[in-house]
Amino acid sequence: MPVFVSGQTPSEMGRFFKRYGEPVLAAVVLFVVGYMVFVPSSQPERIKAPRLYTTTRKRPECALLFFGIARSPEQTVPNIKRYIINHNKACDVFVHTYSSTHITSPRNGEQESPLHPEMLFALTENENVLVDSPDIVGNTSIYHKYFPPKVAGWDFPSSMDNMIHQWTSIERVWDLMERAGAYKRIGLFRSDTLYSAPINISTTEPAVVPIANTFEIPSLNDRFFYGDKPYAQRWATQRFVNVEKYMQSETAQHWGLRSENFLHWLMRPTPVAQNLKMCSKRIRATGVMNQKDEHECAATMFDTNHVFITYNFGNFRNELKRAKQQFTQLVAALHKNQIRCFAFSDVIGAVFPGCHAIYVPLGTAETPRSAAKHVKFRFHPLVKRFRYVWHSDMSPHSLKAMHKLIEQWNMRHVVERHYGTSLFIRHHPRRNTMFEEIHTVFQKKDIQNHDPLQKWAGHVMEYSSPRFPLLWTNVWVMDTHDKDLVALWESVPSVLTKWAIARDQLVIGYVFEHVDYKRKIMFVPLFCKDPACHNCCLKPGESACRPAIESKYDLH
Repeated sequence: MPVFVSGQTPSEMGRFFKRYGEPVLAAVVLFVVGYMVFVPSSQPERIKAPRLYTTTRKRPECALLFFGIARSPEQTVPNIKRYIINHNKACDVFVHTYSSTHITSPRNGEQESPLHPEMLFALTENENVLVDSPDIVGNTSIYHKYFPPKVAGWDFPSSMDNMIHQWTSIERVWDLMERAGAYKRIGLFRSDTLYSAPINISTTEPAVVPIANTFEIPSLNDRFFYGDKPYAQRWATQRFVNVEKYMQSETAQHWGLRSENFLHWLMRPTPVAQNLKMCSKRIRATGVMNQKDEHECAATMFDTNHVFITYNFGNFRNELKRAKQQFTQLVAALHKNQIRCFAFSDVIGAVFPGCHAIYVPLGTAETPRSAAKHVKFRFHPLVKRFRYVWHSDMSPHSLKAMHKLIEQWNMRHVVERHYGTSLFIRHHPRRNTMFEEIHTVFQKKDIQNHDPLQKWAGHVMEYSSPRFPLLWTNVWVMDTHDKDLVALWESVPSVLTKWAIARDQLVIGYVFEHVDYKRKIMFVPLFCKDPACHNCCLKPGESACRPAIESKYDLH
């Protein structure tokens, strides 16, 4: 019929319809309708109708949304079913992907590697799947001016283009869900990753993301999220509309428009909980998994009884650079002994390889020193989930000392064997008591203002005993099940602030005065090569240092 019509002149067509009239018109209408119904559309978008709910079937209150391109679905689909869909069987499932059948990404080792969008239909029985042409994304070059200036591994402009395609996919799957109806609890997940543990979105937290895969700070994992609808909606739909505002922020000045850093900024008003056990591994269209993700997900399987903490605020003493080698060696020992690692910093862009970086901005009245004391003595909520807290400051010799305790002294085994011992710590190598420390600090004008120190000395001499050993608080392990000891430990910053004292070693003996240190505290060894040891080895060739035996000063 189309061929016949296109070959006639207007006058011939007029005579034809005058003669045959309505029968021909009816035939044309039937042909057009049949063509639209039975012939596949040339447009790449393809949507299958959401499930219809009748009065006999109640609509679920939760939904699982999957987004992104179809890399290696022969691996991802069974994994997603096992770890996500099977643990949320009451939820409706929605999927968005692109119609692309090949991808080239030199950064990921992909060269015309095959994609299989049709295989993602297996994720949902009710076929809530939307497939778009990549052209729907439009002009991505308008975002190239925001390309991250200091992020290793990004390729210009493809990395930015890929992020914009992912953001679009997230919005499209959200719109698909909204057409189906209202849901109260929503999870959003990349479809081109392998998940390492079951994920049930029906928890009590308002919003949840994995802490894994977020090494650079400040950042928030951008691979999956679940929570109540208002928070999920912000995560899914408020990206493009907030780009210009974000680009005025301090984070953007350093990181540019990078998804993880942008999300951290975007979700600031949201009570986001960071889950320690959830993790995902990116898989390429070639079937190769990202090695960095594999190591990170392996770390999420570590024993959750042990965590190591360190910190650097204001890049104190340039430790981020000076301690790099010692930190790398220590992290390897921590991973070997299955001890999780958290590093806290206010330095935007500070990187702690192999360690979870936690961004902690300074308060208006805080100094780098006071912020460090807060992390050291008043544990972050993430840290409070663990029983044993391992600590070292970021100085090279402290990191080296902790490394030796773990590797040479098998410290984890020692800690777990000594039930009833709450604090494993080093005795000061040169001074015995708090009073000796006060006397020493009086001799150094650059450590502590003398006026508050004089008042503090008078107070402790009146109310404290000189007998409690001087603890060296830069390296230690604590059993947080001893709530009484933890309460005393947490009181240290308040004492420091009240008396305007800078060094915690000046007050620790006062705070711990009534602690049964012979029962609750184990003094761990120093090492001969430690700068603080000063050739105080027990015997030539021994690795441990002896603490001082007798007090040199009696300030009473």
